[in-house]
Amino acid sequence: MTTCRVPSYLSIQFAAFLTICVEKGDVDYLFFYAMSQIAIFTAMMMFSMIYPGINRLLVNHMCLLLGTGFVILTRLDLHKAGKQLLISAVSLAVALAVPLFIRRCRFWKKLTWAYAGAGIIAIGAVLILGQVTHGSKLFFSLGGITFQPSEFVKILFLFCMAAILWEDSSFKNVALSGAVAAAHILILVASRDLGSALIFFAAYVFLVFFATGKYRYLLAGAGAGGVASYLAFLIFRHVQVRVQAWKDPWSVIDNQGYQITQSLFAMSRGSWFGLGIGQGTPKDIPYVETDFIFAAVTEELGIIFSICLIFICISCFFMILKIALYSSDPFFRLIASGFGVMYIFQIFLTIGGGTKFIPLTGVTLPLVSYGGSSVMTTLILFSIMQGIWLREQDEWEKEDRRRRKAYDGSGVGEEPYEEDYIEEDYQDYSDMENDAVDDEYMEDGDYEEEGWNEDEYEEDDFEEDYRNGPEKEIYWTDAKRKRLGTEEKIYNIRRANRNLIGTAAFFCCLFAGLIIYLCTYVTSNSEALFNNSYNSRQAVLATKNTRGTIYSADGEILAQTIRDESGKEVRNYPYDNMFAHIVGYSDKGKTGLESLANYYLINTSATVAQQAGNSASGKKNPGNNLYTTLDTGLQEVAYKAMGIYEGAIVVMEPDTGKILAMVSKPDFNPNEIAGIWDEVTADTENSSLLNRASQGVYPPGSTFKIVTSLEYIRENPNTWPNYTYQCNGSYTHGENTIRCFHGSKHGQFPLNAPLPSPAMPPSPISV
Repeated sequence: MTTCRVPSYLSIQFAAFLTICVEKGDVDYLFFYAMSQIAIFTAMMMFSMIYPGINRLLVNHMCLLLGTGFVILTRLDLHKAGKQLLISAVSLAVALAVPLFIRRCRFWKKLTWAYAGAGIIAIGAVLILGQVTHGSKLFFSLGGITFQPSEFVKILFLFCMAAILWEDSSFKNVALSGAVAAAHILILVASRDLGSALIFFAAYVFLVFFATGKYRYLLAGAGAGGVASYLAFLIFRHVQVRVQAWKDPWSVIDNQGYQITQSLFAMSRGSWFGLGIGQGTPKDIPYVETDFIFAAVTEELGIIFSICLIFICISCFFMILKIALYSSDPFFRLIASGFGVMYIFQIFLTIGGGTKFIPLTGVTLPLVSYGGSSVMTTLILFSIMQGIWLREQDEWEKEDRRRRKAYDGSGVGEEPYEEDYIEEDYQDYSDMENDAVDDEYMEDGDYEEEGWNEDEYEEDDFEEDYRNGPEKEIYWTDAKRKRLGTEEKIYNIRRANRNLIGTAAFFCCLFAGLIIYLCTYVTSNSEALFNNSYNSRQAVLATKNTRGTIYSADGEILAQTIRDESGKEVRNYPYDNMFAHIVGYSDKGKTGLESLANYYLINTSATVAQQAGNSASGKKNPGNNLYTTLDTGLQEVAYKAMGIYEGAIVVMEPDTGKILAMVSKPDFNPNEIAGIWDEVTADTENSSLLNRASQGVYPPGSTFKIVTSLEYIRENPNTWPNYTYQCNGSYTHGENTIRCFHGSKHGQFPLNAPLPSPAMPPSPISV
């Protein structure tokens, strides 16, 4: 009897649910965990017991994805998770019977137009009777239960295309299948279910490629898809919105770009290892349970876990293609390969759209996202793959029994198989058949004399010379036709295998680019994403961590978090106005170092154990401290030297570029910023909040006046005090005229003129 080991990920799921239970303080979450594990474990056991030869790794991966979905959905919404569990349990029960039907029933190839009719009627009903949601018709309700027919039609569509193309892939049948596919896709487009339409289109293009082996169909499909996408962009307003949100979500962050920016905020906050279950704020993302569930996974479980999840999905894709590779029946080979493409393409659309790698399409992540129709359809399709796998095993066993019956132990007949059937065994058997035919009917070299060259063989030549050439029927013997039929079968298998392997390589490249983008873009922009004013996660993190302290180079506190008389945390600046612009403030927004180092100050370096202890005791984690290069002594000297003048002073260390002091006047007291906010923002004349050292705009020529003046003094040490310059407001040289700032005319100005008196208003003279 086949046994089933309990995978290690079950314990991981238990830890996740236990964390949720502790976080929420509700034992219902553990009850849900028990029910979900019973459903998953029972399904695994039943599949293994009923079908001993089942692809167990594919079953395990399927259950892993389901379990991951349960964890995230439970953390987001227990009610929706409960509905998902119920639908999944029913779907698993249905899926248990599917392999039996695939193995035993022989009518699958004969229902071509039944598949087509049922599929078109189902999605057509949605177009007519469906509920409008955000401008699209995706669902309709029956008896209080909501269905998304396009998910179920995926099965019918695959069977229909395979039934048309499996035996005859001539241009006539390709055109016929194209008409049927176009009917499905156009109805989906009319319903504005563009995500499903795109998946159906991709599946059809690759199915035609698999059936014919001709790259021109693949290229034609790619071109047609590009044209159709452009037309959709011109016709549909919501497509234009999504493209705009993809190109520059920050420019439309208040509306069209809100979803994608919130997704990026969540993933950047999760970084490599995640915040932990229940520690993030994924509910800030609209439609997080469906379209953006990958962002929720990344925020709380980390980028590394998310990449592992992607690898699990790719592994499922490889196993589905393996089933297609091993299938000797071209009908079921097409179904398996078509589902593989449909499955991996949907995953790429979901993850790529949620990470801003491609424009958002609004499709779910199979088996992980919330959605009963999607879960049920995917589980049934996985079971169909198992049925195809078992069906092929049945054929191998039949052949093995036939060979054993013919073998008498004396070398007469065919020797039975000693090992499980693999692709190499099939090749060996094909070669044995060929050799037997050669020995009986032909001498060595006879076949080559007839003009056969395997390297030069083309399917089109075979079709023309063998099938359509009546003289060949007369010339060749039955034995030769048998050999040619065997060679054709082998050639078709090899061609199909090459095409499937090429398809696998293509999607691997797509996901490699996606993973690289995810690791580079999100992590490299994490600080900017976190500091964005639209990122509400700053406030959430502030409730868990105490903002760190800012120190000068000589160890003086420039900013710290203290508690006032009421016990409320407030930010304190011991030097009042002196460091106002360089240190900034953290109330009424953030400026200066409080803004630049916000990501660092609000995070903590406490260990996981320390954070857990602080959380249990109700304490906040200490934030990271910031140590600057500022010198309090130099800052004080510069501050006093500036007096009441309007301007700025910056003191730098020439060798290193370190900022030692920075003063800007007029200034303000950051301790009082909340109380004086209206006053300082209304005072546009003085602009006290403006840091003139880093934000002021000045004519660069005025800065160079210091250089030219010092050079003149060096060259004329005795006479420079008598130098007088006449400013008429402009200077013309040739066709070019240079004018003073604001068109001022300073008149006669001696080089040794004193600065304006402090008692007098500032002069327009620029020094």
